[in-house]
Amino acid sequence: MPKLNLLPWREQHRQQKNKQFIIALVLSLAITSLMAAAVWGYLQQTNHSLILANKVLIDKNAQLQIAIDKDQSEKQRQQKIVAQSIEVERLAHHRNSLVQLWSELTSIIPTTMSLTGIESQQGSMVFRGKSKESSAVSKFVAYLQQNPAIQQAQVKHIKKPESVTQAAPYHGNHNQSTVDQQIGTSLIGSRADSHHFDFEVVAILFEKEAKHNDSAPSPSSNEAASKEARL
Repeated sequence: MPKLNLLPWREQHRQQKNKQFIIALVLSLAITSLMAAAVWGYLQQTNHSLILANKVLIDKNAQLQIAIDKDQSEKQRQQKIVAQSIEVERLAHHRNSLVQLWSELTSIIPTTMSLTGIESQQGSMVFRGKSKESSAVSKFVAYLQQNPAIQQAQVKHIKKPESVTQAAPYHGNHNQSTVDQQIGTSLIGSRADSHHFDFEVVAILFEKEAKHNDSAPSPSSNEAASKEARL
């Protein structure tokens, strides 16, 4: 049997396997690199999309905050307008009450009583006059107390030309008979000696009306004298 030399074939076969291994290794590395590049590109694209979405979200939040602030400002402005409207209506009502007081002043004062002066003093109005009956003064105080623009009305003092008698303040919870009794008690000993007595009534206005009333000029002595003459 002839002898065959297989060494060259084995060498070629080994080189071919090495070449195939190198090619497979290179292809594997190339595929792995491509896959890594694809994953990296996908992650970069996703990150970029998230950054853009976050920026859009921040812009939307800023616009929403501006809209919320504007809405709150609008609500506050509306509430302020409503409060001002209510205050204007209240002031108008109180002012109309004062106007009604001035217009009805001559009709509510009886013939036994007359006013000699009206003065405005730091949130209050002072009525001075003369009366022959204590009940007339108490009715006048009760009328002032019922006026919405007046917070409280009270008799400051009642006096005869030669003496002064202090009277208790009039409050809204006092009835007519109580005021009559207070004033009548202070004058029980003086009616026989004098036909009339001087009185002074203080009407305390509400704060807003007091500011408005203080800005207006006080009645002069001539106006008071003419008022007394008409009464």
